[in-house]
Amino acid sequence: MTTKGPTVHLKRSKPHYSLVEVKQLAKEGAVSFKANARDSARVDFGWRTNEMVAAIQKLKPSHFFKSEPSRMIKNLMIDSYRARDLNTESVYLHFYILKGRLIVNSFKKL
Repeated sequence: MTTKGPTVHLKRSKPHYSLVEVKQLAKEGAVSFKANARDSARVDFGWRTNEMVAAIQKLKPSHFFKSEPSRMIKNLMIDSYRARDLNTESVYLHFYILKGRLIVNSFKKL
């Protein structure tokens, strides 16, 4: 009898979430920013929630960096973006969609 090791989840080379859906959720206000994301955006850029939402609206497919499984929530994927030109700033952010809401858990200087 052989035993199988843990399931390995590889990084994806394309986004798990539709950027159109991400932008729509942000536009509708169906977005939550984790405390660390809000804090780092404020410290790194001086941005508040409205500037963060505006930056999300400017994301492009070319800003996509990677998609990988969450280490904290089973079966949840997290998409990461790197953009050097969001409101004149270089930004790294990652997020996921859960129960119809966009959850941004990182938003910091690249």
